[in-house]
Amino acid sequence: MIIEREVQMVRCVLLLFALFNLGRLSAAEISPLADKPRWPTLERYQETITRDDFTRLLQNVYATRGYDDLIQINEDSARIVEDAAAQMFLTLQFAKETPRKLPAHYWRRIDKLQRASAKQPLSGLNVTLDPGHLGGRWAKMEERWFRVDDKPPVEEGELTWRVVKILAPKLRALGAKVATAKL
Repeated sequence: MIIEREVQMVRCVLLLFALFNLGRLSAAEISPLADKPRWPTLERYQETITRDDFTRLLQNVYATRGYDDLIQINEDSARIVEDAAAQMFLTLQFAKETPRKLPAHYWRRIDKLQRASAKQPLSGLNVTLDPGHLGGRWAKMEERWFRVDDKPPVEEGELTWRVVKILAPKLRALGAKVATAKL
């Protein structure tokens, strides 16, 4: 059975890893499209996860192929590369025994949602759809496309955008407020 504390820890590690990867892209200037990550926002997660939990989640969920060049795990902290070229790091302090309370979150557990109507079961929910991955010249650069014979290329960004265009009205019809992360 998954407990809420574990769900929150997973979100914490996911946030750390996502911001870490964004920082790596920004530092390397691989993509001119990415915003520079806001590393100070992670300070509020200090001492909210134990070393054992952080390591277990990293190894079994978020970085199953390794992370040694990006994250150094010490006894009481993890040193995460923000910008390798500038030798900048974020140090995440682990909880000694009992992790301190996690910062406020802006989502609700399913058992805390109000009862929905049969006609609009998603009423009161906000859903953001992120079609992810760009098309055009970026698709080719990032190898997010393929071609069959002499047909036009199929780009991942076009496929994800089509899914959003199909899914959004269906979610709205079920009562959800829908936004897209990219326009």
